[in-house]
Amino acid sequence: MRKVILILFVLSAGFGMSQDIIKPDVALYNIGEKVIVIGTVDQIKHSDKAVFLNMGGNYPDNPFAAVIFNSDKDNFKNVDSYEGREVEISGIVKRYKGKQEIILNSSAQIKILRLSRVKYHKYTPLLRNLGKEDKED
Repeated sequence: MRKVILILFVLSAGFGMSQDIIKPDVALYNIGEKVIVIGTVDQIKHSDKAVFLNMGGNYPDNPFAAVIFNSDKDNFKNVDSYEGREVEISGIVKRYKGKQEIILNSSAQIKILRLSRVKYHKYTPLLRNLGKEDKED
């Protein structure tokens, strides 16, 4: 029995460590993957069905949003307090109406960060060079 518990513990620990850490504007390259998105919540928009934590700019120019449906809203304390804060959001990236999003069902999926010492995903340096021409002498 101890061996079974140990194996389950090792397997569950391995799954948690395999998540990439990305910026909101890189979520496009991670559709269907479980990731951690780190960035500032630029705007919070309330609709009839959900609350949107827009990152990477204000709606409609934001590349990413964390979405809390009204049915899960009670799982979060004071959603508006996230605005202007740097947060860590974990979940599976989905695409809806041309935007990338993670659906938040639990408050465990979002954390306010106090320090910004973050190592981002491998795509981040590549995006900095998009549109730049290689110059050869």
